[in-house]
Amino acid sequence: MIASKHFLLLSLLSISLASACQKTAQISTDAVIPLTQVANVGTAPDIAEAATLAATTIEFDAVDFQFGEVAKGDKAVHRYTFKNTGTAPLIIESVKPSCSCTVGDYSKEPVAPGETGFVETSMEAKSVGIFKKSATVTMNTDPRTIVLNFSGEVVE
Repeated sequence: MIASKHFLLLSLLSISLASACQKTAQISTDAVIPLTQVANVGTAPDIAEAATLAATTIEFDAVDFQFGEVAKGDKAVHRYTFKNTGTAPLIIESVKPSCSCTVGDYSKEPVAPGETGFVETSMEAKSVGIFKKSATVTMNTDPRTIVLNFSGEVVE
């Protein structure tokens, strides 16, 4: 008799747990918000729009820059310029520096065909020695990314 009560109690407990797990799973599934409904997801004015734009072409004045010697404590800044050589507006989706000591800025608005834009990199020269850094630019071009490189030597 006691064994059957324990069996009945365990059975009810198992059913309750199974039911609770299903509800929890259901709640977590319903709580998922599609990426398209989240505001400010990317760094470009409208990444969804950029992804659907026709690919264009780009020509940088240079993709490598040599600072030479930079005094410790100074800020090393370089502005890369480019021209949209294609037939569609060029949208820079992101600029991702190779390390946290480097900051990137860029043309935020679409660059019309034939017009020019920029990507700027800056670095605080904190440690003496040679440095080699880069920034990866993602945009609606083919290929979608280009790497801009800069280097130099921090001196006392």
